[in-house]
Amino acid sequence: MKKFHNYDRAKEYLNKFCFAHDVELVEKGEIGFGRPCVGIYKDGCFIGYNSFWYAGGELHYYFKEDKRFEELKTENSYHKVDCFAVICEDDVFKYRNAVIELANWIYSIEEIAKVSIKSYKSKNMNAKTFFTGDKTLYEMVLD
Repeated sequence: MKKFHNYDRAKEYLNKFCFAHDVELVEKGEIGFGRPCVGIYKDGCFIGYNSFWYAGGELHYYFKEDKRFEELKTENSYHKVDCFAVICEDDVFKYRNAVIELANWIYSIEEIAKVSIKSYKSKNMNAKTFFTGDKTLYEMVLD
């Protein structure tokens, strides 16, 4: 069930969430190859969930895999990487709707578990590690 239908209330909720977890709300961002989005961001990357790497032909998670994240994904959540970004069209109205969708997504997660944001050193290459050399990434974990 959706809690937020209003942009201002959704944004207020996300701002409080971001302040509490030392992350930021990006209202007019880009992900992938220039896809417009809104999302939860820290130090040059969108916050992830269920992040993993391959070694020896096996899948390894940085933190325990939590299938509840997959169950709560929204219609427009970014699909190529498990992170908190909602894709939209480059239009003010669409961005506002994406903020509402993101707020409902985060709220649905907070309804089922305590949320924490944890850092880890990536074993994979992504845009941040490629351009800056900084391998520190962030992930939402449910307690």
